[in-house]
Amino acid sequence: MSDETSAPASPCREFELLMMRKLDGEISAEDDRRLKDHLESCPACATAYSQFEKIVAATAHVRVKEPPKEEWDLYWDKVANRLERGIAWALFTAGLAFVITYLAFIAAAYLVRSESIPFWAKVGIFALAAGFVLLFVSVAREKLALRKTDKYRGVKR
Repeated sequence: MSDETSAPASPCREFELLMMRKLDGEISAEDDRRLKDHLESCPACATAYSQFEKIVAATAHVRVKEPPKEEWDLYWDKVANRLERGIAWALFTAGLAFVITYLAFIAAAYLVRSESIPFWAKVGIFALAAGFVLLFVSVAREKLALRKTDKYRGVKR
């Protein structure tokens, strides 16, 4: 290693992995001997290894506190509720889309066959419907595309 603040030199990079293996107790006898020889000849690596040992010693006593059973039950209830609501909204949206499509088809068939509605009114109604559909699709597509990069997503007011 060149100094304590910079990245290790190329020859020392191999020994960083050996340091980690030694700290994890997964080093072979030959690699252990090579590491010891290198640490004796490289003060920067010896300092880094000493710091790694201190970190391992400090974190050896850290334990994750398990949440109580009630917290887990509450968590899984929330997950189940979100899943149920997500499925319900998907089914509702799909059903609504089918009903609206069917009603639009019936209305279009009625408009085409009706002789009491003037031609210009039929064209106006179809133009209005087509414009609404195109506008809806355009806004929905834009919202879906921006959803991935929206920096305000998840911000609560």
